[in-house]
This record gives sequence, C-alpha cells and structure tokens, in this order.
Amino acid sequence: MRRATMIAVVLLSGCGNMLQGSLTADWKDQDRSVTMTPDQCESGERSGFFGVDMWTEGSEGAHIRAILDAKDGPAIKVDVPGVEQTVTLVPGADCETLELTVERQDARTNNIVHVHGHLKLDCKPPGPPALVLHADIVFADCH
Repeated sequence: MRRATMIAVVLLSGCGNMLQGSLTADWKDQDRSVTMTPDQCESGERSGFFGVDMWTEGSEGAHIRAILDAKDGPAIKVDVPGVEQTVTLVPGADCETLELTVERQDARTNNIVHVHGHLKLDCKPPGPPALVLHADIVFADCH
C-alpha cells in the first residue's frame, strides 16, 4: 500500500505548468496601468494552433494567445486586462519588440504535447486609447 501511494504522489506532482513573468497594459492618456501575471497555460494544440494560451485563474477577460505560425510567424492576441478590448499584435511598426519562441517538450498529457517557450513584447497598438503593452513571460509544461 505504501508503494502505491508514493507512486501516485510522484505522478500527480508532474502535472503542473510553470509560468514566470507578466503583461502590463499602460494607458498613457489616462495615467493608468494594469498588470496580468498568468498562472495557467494550455498548449495551442487543444485549439488547433501551434502556440500557447495563458491566463490568470479566476480572472475574467485577461487572456493571452501566442501563436507561432510556420509561414506567417508570430501573432499575439491579448484580451487586455481591465477593459473589454482585444488586440492582435504582429511584428512590425507597432512593436519595438515582439519575440516568441515555442518548442515541443518530450511529455504528453491526454495525447497533448507539452510546450515551453518565451514571449517578450513592447508594443503600441494603433488607435485610441493610447495603449502600451509590455510582456516578458516564460512558460513550460503547458498541455
């Protein structure tokens, strides 16, 4: 009995994901900012894309979808925390920095491959409000 219990504990402890970092939304014209620190992630394979979804548990509306397309490159969709606004970011004039790495890991959960990587961005999406987005997030074991 003791052996079975120890095995179960080892198996369950490997199921979590790892996230470090945050996304900050600054409204320069309103002298206001909101920071989102994701603590949950899923592999994009669940939704049919190569990348990752990240969010903060219990927070409605704050969500980051980071897509790494083999042909078109990275695209980041941010449900901006604190407002009902979704912004899509791609490399170009609106972003000083937009870097995304996503790699497959050797593990699978429910036939979904775990992914790990890094998202770094510094962007000023066009249009009102005068929004500036900064993010530096490392993620792993997202499945």
